[in-house]
Amino acid sequence: MRNGIAKTFVPALAFGAAVSLTGPAFAQATHRAPAIDIAITYETVHSDHVANGNSFFQQGGAAEIHAHLFGGLGVVASLTGEHAGRGATGAAPISLISTVFGPRYTFAPMRRASFFIEGMAGEVNAFQSTFPAAAGSATPRTSASSLAVLTGGGIDWNVSRHLAIRAVQADWLHTQLPNGGDNTQNNLRLGAGLVIKFGR
Repeated sequence: MRNGIAKTFVPALAFGAAVSLTGPAFAQATHRAPAIDIAITYETVHSDHVANGNSFFQQGGAAEIHAHLFGGLGVVASLTGEHAGRGATGAAPISLISTVFGPRYTFAPMRRASFFIEGMAGEVNAFQSTFPAAAGSATPRTSASSLAVLTGGGIDWNVSRHLAIRAVQADWLHTQLPNGGDNTQNNLRLGAGLVIKFGR
């Protein structure tokens, strides 16, 4: 489990390295550092992680950092944690930590509202649950990890120069956690929260 959790931070570190490498070049070209947004959001996820067809809701939160590079194009890294208890799943409880990063395009057709679309990839780690045994073992696993692919978008309502409300964010999250069936999950993730803006 420690190895799996540790691997979730690799994409975040890669993102930080990318920003550190591209930031100076961007600043030299524009005489200013790229604007940075930090968002903290509440998340609810409609999930289908179990093989018998049951679906359930997970609750949690997310933290993300978004660097505006040029025009409306930027890069974003997101760390999300979610949990569903036994009562929600109808079987074993489950906790998830997902780390994804990738490009985001933001456009503002009106002064107060900003819209964005995004596509990201990374890793999801599930733990404190029950998963099919690994090949050659009869003991069920309590943790698992897989590729995570996310695409979607959202709306930010600008309260001031440095603060916005994330009115809604809707993402499709695809994971491939073992479930004794097709090992495929397609989840709907909805979020809302606050965005703090730097470098404006």
